[in-house]
Amino acid sequence: MEPGPLRRLIVMATMAVMAMLVMYLFMAKSMTDTDVPQVRNFVVGALSRSLDPEFESSLRVRRLSRGLDAPRHYELVIAPSAAVAADARAIDKLLARAAMHVLVEVKKGRGPASVTCVAVLPSDGSPGGSERRLTFDATLRPMEEPPAPAPTEE
Repeated sequence: MEPGPLRRLIVMATMAVMAMLVMYLFMAKSMTDTDVPQVRNFVVGALSRSLDPEFESSLRVRRLSRGLDAPRHYELVIAPSAAVAADARAIDKLLARAAMHVLVEVKKGRGPASVTCVAVLPSDGSPGGSERRLTFDATLRPMEEPPAPAPTEE
């Protein structure tokens, strides 16, 4: 007895759903741009003893070129506590630890990653206060901050 057209349609639809699920799981595992809030929460939680609890930290990501395997550059903005902000070496160590946490969390993504950590320091009377910026590559070596990519026409 040959299966009817409705049964064939159900089998084909089930196979299509399974194929789409496999493709989704593969893509979800390889993309990290949507994981930025979770990475920020992890880094802030790991460094909470050294950070100002009143400051709202941020983590942004940008691709330095086009494509899925394009290099990604993260920028983490944090504010050290008053005790840490009083010592320049402590600020540098905090920024290096923050960069390490970000790079460990995003290493599963496609393409190389780099991170710039920005410490917003308490205001010394000047408008806007001051900041300390350190940029690291994927191996935690200091590097120059990459320029923003040129706008593309689509």
